[in-house]
Amino acid sequence: MRLLKVRQRCLRNGQRRAGSGRIRLLLCSSLLFAGSLLLLLAAATHAATLPASPPPPAAAAGRLVIGVSPDFDAATVQRLAARYGATVERWLPRLGLALLRVPVGAERATQATLAADASVDFVGEHRQLARIADTPGDEYWDQQWGAAKIQAPAAWDLAWGDPSVVIAVIDTGVNYRHADLESQMWCNPGESELDPSTDRCSCDTPLAANGIDDDGNGYVDDCRGYRFEGIIRNNDPQDGHDHGTFVAGIAAAATNNPNVRMPGRYEGVAGIGRNARIMALRVLNESGVGYTFDIAEAIDYAAANGAQIINLSLTYPPSLSDKSDDAQILQRAVAYARGRDVLVVAASGNEGYPGVSYPAKIAGVLAVGASTSNDDRAYFSNYGARLDLVAPGVAIFGVLRQPDDHTYGYYGGDPASSSGTSFAAPHVAGVAALVRSLRPDLSEAAVHDLFLQTADDVGAAGFDALTGWGRLNAARVVSASLAGLDLAVAAEPSVGVNGRALVQVSVTDPAGRAAGLGARVALRATLGVLSPVTVTLDSRGEASAQFVAGPEPGLAQITATLGALSAAAPLTVTADGPSLQVIYLPLVGPYR
Repeated sequence: MRLLKVRQRCLRNGQRRAGSGRIRLLLCSSLLFAGSLLLLLAAATHAATLPASPPPPAAAAGRLVIGVSPDFDAATVQRLAARYGATVERWLPRLGLALLRVPVGAERATQATLAADASVDFVGEHRQLARIADTPGDEYWDQQWGAAKIQAPAAWDLAWGDPSVVIAVIDTGVNYRHADLESQMWCNPGESELDPSTDRCSCDTPLAANGIDDDGNGYVDDCRGYRFEGIIRNNDPQDGHDHGTFVAGIAAAATNNPNVRMPGRYEGVAGIGRNARIMALRVLNESGVGYTFDIAEAIDYAAANGAQIINLSLTYPPSLSDKSDDAQILQRAVAYARGRDVLVVAASGNEGYPGVSYPAKIAGVLAVGASTSNDDRAYFSNYGARLDLVAPGVAIFGVLRQPDDHTYGYYGGDPASSSGTSFAAPHVAGVAALVRSLRPDLSEAAVHDLFLQTADDVGAAGFDALTGWGRLNAARVVSASLAGLDLAVAAEPSVGVNGRALVQVSVTDPAGRAAGLGARVALRATLGVLSPVTVTLDSRGEASAQFVAGPEPGLAQITATLGALSAAAPLTVTADGPSLQVIYLPLVGPYR
């Protein structure tokens, strides 16, 4: 009988109050005992006990790595090593690198004496630091099964996203002081200033708090976003609940950012959108409810102020009529956003109902349901003809607002409550940020269709009402978005043996405009080496590397690869390389 009362209370709260224009919104985020989202959210606690951090990788015993001039031969390196009681285990002459074997226990002393030798460029420990396919080193990466399931690391091999792409998180606000989110927050260029110490925009400046609408957009000091919440309207979108912070972390928490509390380790979790920025727009109060008009205004604000993606991890009762005023308000807001080329991503709803809830139900919105680690539809996830695809939404681990700015765990305190279509949607929004970085030329409708075309078909063949077109596959979406781009590589025409030459890489769209922002381009060369061997394209779709020629003259080739795209450029290595000039100085002092 208690369960029935909970269901009735939730449904009554979902009824619109006559004359108020207010509807209680159910955050799509917790497991749902008979649809009582609101009650469960209100009772949710914060982080469970966090897992222990893995120990830092230990240095290999009895091993050191040295870098010397590529002019050294094997005999010279062996004599050098022997001078310090070491032997050469491996020698890479084209790179000037040697792996030395030293007596166990003498590593530190040997390292110090080698470092003092003028013929040694550098010396270091032999550590197992490399990870497969750019897997993040973030402290709780191994808890993020959803990112692994959608093949996010393979997508990151191709793209890291770009700060020019903004995801508007319309929710309960965002803890913009959190260690994993602070560097990811959007700054309104008309209300912020450059911080010379970080070379980033900052909202902690006099301009951002001068009480003036400097950019004339109708919102005073809206540097990080805005709080649209009934009569409480101000420029502080700080989270008052936890939900919005958790959603923002899934979409775009910082990746491989240093952990200031534990030097040598990385902070927290890895956001799917990597370098994308988060615009915080608070529309729901501490209880997770809010006004439809506020949501519409936030959508309007996001579209007018530069967001390319809007994430709506909120839902209405499935019974909401298409003709209701709430539905029509949302329809207008979404139509405006799409008209401004903004991709709108929304949660399908958590009632286990055979019909997608608003606002995901609106045509053109990318409607996202929740899937399990076994690629089944989560039992609570709404489904039906308007469902586009599913993404991980069960037992999701992420960023928490409290008790401090370094808190991570399960939303609601345990894996059972840390589930919902709310947490599936930002997986999609994060991947969309990668795509929109690579392809600024693609319309929101074209990006929408890419997700449907590349989803892993985990249900019945083709479209099915339970999983839509399938489960999100980040690697396939990003790879497919490269089609039509032009990858180019250029190098100086010639360089002498052992000399250096500049290599430039660029990507353009079919119209010849800059594209590929945040793309990760792999480089390789013959007759020499490149540094770095992978470059990340900047906001102009460009990057550069340095070619270091080897000792042999001939026709070298520089090859650039980005997914299925490839380009090559010739470079002649001539015999007239840099010569070694020997200068004799008179010996002075008592030893003359």
